[in-house]
Amino acid sequence: ATTTPGSGSSRNSRTTAAFMVQTASVTIENLTIRSTNSVPYGISASSDYVRISSVNVDGDTGLGGITYLAGISVADWSEVIASSISMGGGSAIRLNGIRSSISYSTGTNNTGVAALEFWTGASTNTVTGSYFRNGGGDAAYLQTGAHYNTISYSTMTTATPGGFTIFFSGTSSSNTITRSVLSNPTGNGARFSGSSAYNTISFSSVSSHEDNYAALAFGSSWNRVADSHILGKGYAAYIFNGAEFNTIERSTVTNGGTLNAALYVTGSSNTISESHIGSLSSHALQFTDGAAKNTVSYSTIAASSSGGYAFNVLNCDSNTVTRSVISNPSGHAAHIVGHYTVVDQSSVTSNAGGYSALYI
Repeated sequence: ATTTPGSGSSRNSRTTAAFMVQTASVTIENLTIRSTNSVPYGISASSDYVRISSVNVDGDTGLGGITYLAGISVADWSEVIASSISMGGGSAIRLNGIRSSISYSTGTNNTGVAALEFWTGASTNTVTGSYFRNGGGDAAYLQTGAHYNTISYSTMTTATPGGFTIFFSGTSSSNTITRSVLSNPTGNGARFSGSSAYNTISFSSVSSHEDNYAALAFGSSWNRVADSHILGKGYAAYIFNGAEFNTIERSTVTNGGTLNAALYVTGSSNTISESHIGSLSSHALQFTDGAAKNTVSYSTIAASSSGGYAFNVLNCDSNTVTRSVISNPSGHAAHIVGHYTVVDQSSVTSNAGGYSALYI
């Protein structure tokens, strides 16, 4: 069935949604929703236990109508199943409450607002088996106060330099992204920002394919990435000044560009363990600009070019590499300009003539 709200009447032109649900336990299914008027929402559900199944929302119909805030907006204990939302402006799906779920659905848009939004206070919601893409901004965005949400077996992608595959903002905390793909071929990947903490990305692929952008950026503290593949053309991962007590473990962090280190660290007290850090054409691991008290253990740190160091320390103190392998068959392996740097119980090798395994 297809519903086309509006049809030009003055009454409908003032509505706030094609479907406004204010009664609990309502099911909307097997519909295509288009609007000939501009309305904020395709479906706006402020009540609980709303089930939306096999619904298509066309938020930019080309018929003069546009849905400009969200294609679907739900509150508590609601479901979005096997649905497709296409937006010109506004989010595809907005989660406002608790314990709602999105499964096997697709949401796309082309705007500065995220395709998937976890609104302030959105908690213990789940997203699985779904695809979100934004051609003009973030694919997924967690507002301040969004806690204990889980995204699994899903893809989040954006195609703009200023957008992120997922952005953890404000005080968003204890959220989990697992077994998912986060990709931006033209710019930034995932970012922990503000005071977001205790968030986890695991068993996932995070990638960026442009110089001077980061596939993974730590701008806040106490976050964790585990069992994942981080790939960048510029920075694969960047830990910013002020970002502390973050963890990367059992992961690969690699890049292929010539301008940036695969893992670039200016923050302090972060831990990298049981991981592979590698660069084909630049530095593999760089501590710089005040980075302090960071620890790398049980890891492989490898560069593959004469123009890059496997391990590069510049103007920072008290960092440690222990029980690890540092190697560059084509150039210097370790280059240290700083104080109290510890390389302990590790192998440091270079096989290139005229280059050093350890250059101080």
